[in-house]
Parts: sequence; C-alpha cells; structure tokens
Amino acid sequence: MRERNGSIFTNLYLVRHGQTQWNVEGRLQGRLDSPLTETGIKKAQRLAEQLHGIPFQCIYSSSSHRALETASYLKGDREIDLIPTDSLMEMGFGIWEGRKWSEIQDLYPDDLLCINHHPERYEARESQGETL
Repeated sequence: MRERNGSIFTNLYLVRHGQTQWNVEGRLQGRLDSPLTETGIKKAQRLAEQLHGIPFQCIYSSSSHRALETASYLKGDREIDLIPTDSLMEMGFGIWEGRKWSEIQDLYPDDLLCINHHPERYEARESQGETL
C-alpha cells in the first residue's frame, strides 16, 4: 500500500499461469490441469526476476496446480504467504475440458460461438459446465 495526497493505494498485479502442455496442444483446460511447459516455467521465472524489487504483501493464487506453480516462482524466497483459493479457479467447462478446441468447434459450434461472443447468454447445456 502507498499513500498519495492522503489516500491509500494498493497495487494489484494480475498474472496468468505459464504456458501448459494443453495450451500447446490446443486443449481446453478449465478446472482440469496440465503441467507447465519449459517455456511456461522460463517465462514465470523471467517475470519473477522482473518483479523482484516489488514488495508484495502476499500472493493469492488459483488452487490449480498450473497457477500455484507459476505463483511459487513469483514468490521465490520472499517471506510472504502464498494463498491458494478456489475462488480464483477458472470456469468449469464440464465435458469440454481436455478436448481440443477444434473438436469443440466441430461438435458444438453454436455454443462455442455463444460463449465467445455472448457469454452472458451461455447456458452450458452441451458442455455440462458452469455459466458466468
């Protein structure tokens, strides 16, 4: 937190998990997990170096393994809490998870179009996943 002109400001840094095997394969992850790739690990380590001088109070992370691993690189040797929470988990996509995007496009083109362009109308009937 910083104070400026009598007001207190908190900086919030949002970081996406590093590249995963399923990202490379073009698969939808959602709540399922896949491991970070070497590229994902290297980019997380590079970001950790870039953020090294920033005094974080704590790190909140999705409880998914890919997010926690990424967050652990950012935490490094800092004496702060790394707090996993399901509240930051990615949306669940039911039976679509683990499938290639191309397969989802072929099998469920209308639903995929809806979630990508009108997510507020997405009903998740076909995927059996979550809605917004």
